[in-house]
Amino acid sequence: MGTSIKGDGKEGPHIVDGRQTGLILNHAYGISDVVEFIDPLDTSKKRKIRLLRLRNPWGKSEFKGAWDSESEEMQKYRGMIEKYIQSLSPDE
Repeated sequence: MGTSIKGDGKEGPHIVDGRQTGLILNHAYGISDVVEFIDPLDTSKKRKIRLLRLRNPWGKSEFKGAWDSESEEMQKYRGMIEKYIQSLSPDE
């Protein structure tokens, strides 16, 4: 599967609230995984975390924002995500 961000015919950086996101308008991304977790830090065990893993075939930019590799969210849930990745078969 794939996805893109419509950019009115122009390719360029996707900017949200005045900040570059690291995503590129009118550029295709491959969706390589869709994951849903129950938030282990939520005492009610009802809050779900849903994530997409995107692949940039050009490999020239990296996402910047919530859930990027240095974000607060990633620091908080890194162990859970790494555990999931380790559970995947080697070809994934």
